[in-house]
Amino acid sequence: MADPIVPPTIPTENLENPENPENAAPSAKAPPVTKVSDNLFKKITRIATSTVLLIIAFIIVHGFLELLVGGMAHALGYKVSVSYNHLSVQPRDYHHWNKARVALVFALPPLFCLFLGFMLLNFLRVNTQWIKSNRLLVFWLMICFANICLSHLFFSPLGIAEHDDGDELMIFYQTFAVVGSWMRFTPAIMGVLAVFSVIISLIFGVISRDEILRYSPSGRASQKPIGKHFLVIQLYFLPLLFAFYPIVQLSDKNRVIPTLFVYVNLALIGIGMLIRNANDNKSMRPDKNDVLNHIPLIELAIAAVMWVGVYFFFRV
Repeated sequence: MADPIVPPTIPTENLENPENPENAAPSAKAPPVTKVSDNLFKKITRIATSTVLLIIAFIIVHGFLELLVGGMAHALGYKVSVSYNHLSVQPRDYHHWNKARVALVFALPPLFCLFLGFMLLNFLRVNTQWIKSNRLLVFWLMICFANICLSHLFFSPLGIAEHDDGDELMIFYQTFAVVGSWMRFTPAIMGVLAVFSVIISLIFGVISRDEILRYSPSGRASQKPIGKHFLVIQLYFLPLLFAFYPIVQLSDKNRVIPTLFVYVNLALIGIGMLIRNANDNKSMRPDKNDVLNHIPLIELAIAAVMWVGVYFFFRV
């Protein structure tokens, strides 16, 4: 009997062995990492854009408060002369005033500005997908509206002291200081309110810090505290520094020191942002379009027209 024919054995691969490199499933290639080039020119254009928008917002808010106070006084039947730096309400004799009228004219307008600041903050928080350079203008309007109320409360003790001493030139005797004098508040009592305004300014900086991080050119820059600090310095503190000279030039010689106090309070809001950075691990989605990275020609033209108009026609 013939031997049975045995078919040749076919070598088989160890398909069950995951260590076999031939059995490994083809892996998808990782997408290339795109590095964001954030050179010096881009930083300068962002700082310039933020500076110009700050100047625009500061002029709008400061003029708005003066017109609001003057408009309220005019509505109550007083003769009003209003400018960017000075508000004259006649008659000034106390027989023509009472506590309610003083509160309406000198307390309601700055409090309304504070209200507008919080309303703009809420607007920005609701519209998180709107990332344009105009958003930064709304941000600076928000900051300036809140700051003009808090800064007037901040220097109000000096206004009370001027009033009590009978100074002829009362540069700090504005808004809350006028109300405080009618309420018979001492500088010490107004000092407590001034401390309260400092606390509110720091808190406002803490809760508004995210608006700065939205303009981060990369996610890495907004992850660590040092990167967040740099963004706040780049888009907040440096614009404050560069906008100081043109802004203070709009003040007459008697309003320079109050303007300094307004600036100090703006710095307090920025310090609140730095405090948030040091105690927060939150990172923001970067602005891929880098909307602030452009030469702000249109914004500069608007700021120049406003500045010239105030300086030559509305300053005195």
